[in-house]
Amino acid sequence: MRFPTSIALAVVLCTLAVSCRPAPTTPSGENPSGEKPSQGRPADQAANSPLSPLHLAAEEAALDAFQFGKKTAGWPGDTPAKSGAEYLSILAAAGYLKDSNPPANVRVANVREEDPLTTALFAQVPPSGRILIIRKDGKAESFPSQVEADRFAPPPPRDPAWLP
Repeated sequence: MRFPTSIALAVVLCTLAVSCRPAPTTPSGENPSGEKPSQGRPADQAANSPLSPLHLAAEEAALDAFQFGKKTAGWPGDTPAKSGAEYLSILAAAGYLKDSNPPANVRVANVREEDPLTTALFAQVPPSGRILIIRKDGKAESFPSQVEADRFAPPPPRDPAWLP
């Protein structure tokens, strides 16, 4: 008997999800096996980022688009959104974005399914002036210049790279 591709993919993703969990620790923070504690997934490292809820909403929409063939959900470049505000509205209307007030000054990259995980997904320039970037893989960093931010997370390879 042959399994459909989607079932095989689901098994692989579940296996990866289990293998990517951080190592258990004791209440004192030590790992019972004596190994150094795991840093977890990149998305876990960005949990305190103001862009993290946007990343999680976009990732969930992209997974639903891939798994269920939804044409109205997905990465920004895979939806009918013509602007960053429209993409955030799509996420909110579909229930992916729990907070109806996303962070201010957010830029949305024109990311598609085929783009590498290191591609920039969202950017924000808060009053501090430092550029906050979160990549498609969930890793977030703050940079003093756009040049450094682009080295960490290059914009998508299409025009426009950032939705208006």
